[in-house]
Amino acid sequence: MKIKLISGSRDFVSEARRDIRAANSRCYVQAMTFEGDSAGKSIADMLKDSAANDRRMLVDAYSRYIMSDKVIAGPFARLSTAQKRELDDTISMFAELESHGIGVRVTNPVGLLWQFFPSRNHKKLIVTDDVSYIGGINFSDHNFEWHDMMVRIENKEIADFLSKDFERSWQGQPQDACLELDEFFLLSLSGQTNPRTWLKFRSQIEKATEKIEVVSPYITYPFLAWLKDASKRGVEIVIYLPAQNNKGLVGDYAENYALRHGFTVKKTQGMSHTKGMCIDEKWLVFGSSNFDFVSYYTQAEYLAVLESRGAVKTFLNEILSPLEAVERSRKSSSSFFSRLMATIMLRLAGIGICLLKLIPRRTWVQDRSSVF
Repeated sequence: MKIKLISGSRDFVSEARRDIRAANSRCYVQAMTFEGDSAGKSIADMLKDSAANDRRMLVDAYSRYIMSDKVIAGPFARLSTAQKRELDDTISMFAELESHGIGVRVTNPVGLLWQFFPSRNHKKLIVTDDVSYIGGINFSDHNFEWHDMMVRIENKEIADFLSKDFERSWQGQPQDACLELDEFFLLSLSGQTNPRTWLKFRSQIEKATEKIEVVSPYITYPFLAWLKDASKRGVEIVIYLPAQNNKGLVGDYAENYALRHGFTVKKTQGMSHTKGMCIDEKWLVFGSSNFDFVSYYTQAEYLAVLESRGAVKTFLNEILSPLEAVERSRKSSSSFFSRLMATIMLRLAGIGICLLKLIPRRTWVQDRSSVF
């Protein structure tokens, strides 16, 4: 098994292009955000140029309703000329892929009243013959501008596991799954029974004895509570948060919780969408999860745990160090009111998500033409 951590969209695209070009049997691509801008089209062009026998793309319904972090459909939409053009370009991009013999389907439709909107398929995935990529990069211009990470894994067994998971999503039959190899395990969370599957990762945190370092823009409960339990055992907790968070309410919640419980908080330059965790400088955790309550309850995610001091060293030196993080004082910079509102709003959101999960759901995948 060969593992390579890739920082930033430029290097990711360069690596992925070579693997997609070399693919013979399969080439599967999946993302939550897939927009018809230069970033999205660069990935689409790779698929069109691929000689693989089986070429398919899964995109979450999110991209039909949110583009460039702005609502483009529903009662709150304010569709500008630029947004309208990007939506038209996205629709055309998917239609063109189908005209090149590439299958395109949409996962997790939102429902007539948007009641299933929290249940996103948050996975980011590329699988070719024996190579796979998982991580945090979405396929759009604004996501490509953020600091982020993908991980290239060269291993046939892992590629086969991820291909089967892709196939289940393609057929609208997602399910939780786990692959365990020597010094490595990979979780696939379907969004249906996540809390049960997350227990395996929680047990990994419970092994910590010295230090846990976490980078995530949106970390919330219950993961912060798990870190608090580790802190009570004497484990040092360090959390990296972006100084310019596109979801400021979530950032306020995380910073307040961390400082209140004695964690070290480091603010990174600009917007970082990177998510990862180092445990005792021995285990590296990576994938698509933001370690937030939505991921815990209702989103489809990938999460991998690798036992490798070398990978941890690479993560710390090549992923975290360039962020030029600055340690915060032990006092939160946000106001008491903003911290209170963040806590109330996120707790109410969690309750709402749990209630929405009680609504029966039958449709998990749709043809592209019925959504875009």
